[in-house]
Amino acid sequence: MFRMKRFIKRVRNLIRWAPIIWRDQDWDYYYVYEIIETKIKHQIEHLKYGEKFSEIDDIRYQRAQTILKLIDRVQNEYYIELLFETTSTGDLVEDRNTIEYYYNQHAKAKRVLFKMLEHNIEYWWS
Repeated sequence: MFRMKRFIKRVRNLIRWAPIIWRDQDWDYYYVYEIIETKIKHQIEHLKYGEKFSEIDDIRYQRAQTILKLIDRVQNEYYIELLFETTSTGDLVEDRNTIEYYYNQHAKAKRVLFKMLEHNIEYWWS
């Protein structure tokens, strides 16, 4: 019985991951973030709908949600896009300080993302 349950769970897992793997491109970092994002979403689902959900799990859930937000911002280059939206005319921004500010925000978001992953990733399973 246990082997059959495990087999069914593994097949279900393959089906869940198939669309992500199908879209993956080895040459594009975008998909690395998509894989990490999907894994965290699956772990959140396990945390939230598992047998036990404690206050500690709620904290882990909130941190995972923050990480998902950061992944979205880094993956989709949110701050770089803001740089191009700062002018109403659509002209390129030529002010070096403004350009550096947005690129630094992007770099900071990436650093915070990986620091949060480093500190939290081992606590999302039971």
